Amino acid sequence: MTGPVARKRRCTKEAAGHGEQPRSGGRPGPAPSPRYRMPRGDFWALAINAVFGLLGLLLLPSNPPVGIVTTAFFGSGAVLLGWLQWRRWQDHTLHFTHVDVAAGVRILPRRGFLLVIGAWLFCLGLILVIFGGSYPALLQWLGGFIALAGAVFLVLAALRIAPPGFLQFEPNGLIVGQRGWQVLVPWEWITDVRLSDVQSNPVVLLSVAHVDKLEVTPAAAQPRALKAMAGSTWWSWGPFILFPLHFGIPSPVLAGAIARYASDAAARQNLAARQLDVQTQAKSEQAE
Repeated sequence: MTGPVARKRRCTKEAAGHGEQPRSGGRPGPAPSPRYRMPRGDFWALAINAVFGLLGLLLLPSNPPVGIVTTAFFGSGAVLLGWLQWRRWQDHTLHFTHVDVAAGVRILPRRGFLLVIGAWLFCLGLILVIFGGSYPALLQWLGGFIALAGAVFLVLAALRIAPPGFLQFEPNGLIVGQRGWQVLVPWEWITDVRLSDVQSNPVVLLSVAHVDKLEVTPAAAQPRALKAMAGSTWWSWGPFILFPLHFGIPSPVLAGAIARYASDAAARQNLAARQLDVQTQAKSEQAE
């Protein structure tokens, strides 16, 4: 098991109001409403991209270069925005009653998301460069920059350099790893767990007490870690901003797992028992 696993079901009118979800303070709260309302700004962004993408398709027979560029730019934007909204709808309608976590196992970010984004940017940039001759030269320069950015993402993902970081649930706290350092956050120091979003991407925000006393490994990286946490606190809400999409975990499941262990000492004891079971099973497999 590589991450939190939830016993889940989709919210229905009958299910709404039953079960528990994380909210401010890391305490259980009411289940979310089964109705999801897209933010107005996201709606208009999706609508504009979809309309211009369709116009690009209509232009293909009469003006292929313009049609290709318009379709690629706006059509792919509509697909990306639509996919993000679909993920947000999934998170909003997700209803679970219990979360199980394997202790001592690193939850690594998935490279697939970065590979897809890199390939999309690379192909989009090439299309703008090759077929954008009828547009101002600035568009072709922009296309070259986009293609270069996509190539960099592809190389970083292929070499396993990015995305960085990991999460690890331990009986005594949550380990948050970044490139070159990791920090152990004791469960009882987590004062709040919130769901939010950054540029339509769902995030889990953690508020932590005694940030300056957190255990950083290696110790020499503590100034860099504290600076990173201070930066997160400055532009968001807390020292830790977790992107569930990078780990392939629904945001309510990740938030629910953290909230559970932060507020329930008995659950932490169960986590320790699960860690012992995993270690015992691993030793048995090695002996065989």
